[in-house]
Amino acid sequence: MSSPTPCEDSLKLILENSPVGRVLPAIAQADLPNWWLAGGAVRNTVWRSLFGEACELVINDFDVAFFDLQGDRQQELDAKQRLTDQFPNYKFDVKNQSSFARWRAGRKPYSSVEEGVGDWLHTATAIGVRVNLLGEWQFSRLMD
Repeated sequence: MSSPTPCEDSLKLILENSPVGRVLPAIAQADLPNWWLAGGAVRNTVWRSLFGEACELVINDFDVAFFDLQGDRQQELDAKQRLTDQFPNYKFDVKNQSSFARWRAGRKPYSSVEEGVGDWLHTATAIGVRVNLLGEWQFSRLMD
């Protein structure tokens, strides 16, 4: 793993002592292939850290995107249930980007988690964060 950039170091400092930092190890243990936590949980935590309590953005849910060509909807539901059992006060949205088009009418199939997340409505939320089972942090700009 490469050395973190100064920006990644700053993001880690903001996120590790927040609800994001608390849920990341549990998501890693869910063993979802090529997973990333992205979306409003990451964005809102950073904005609130920068602008303080005057910033009214809060974490509504944790968007977990992953990519598994062999996966199915049950895999998503099982991971969501495990995370909800561990953190009953939080909401989780777990989506396999490879199967998204199968159950969401009118959506094109994705070939990677990056393509799926890059197609989200708000591309500012296409910043992903994850930790591995050793607790090492990774960040990605999840757009092709």
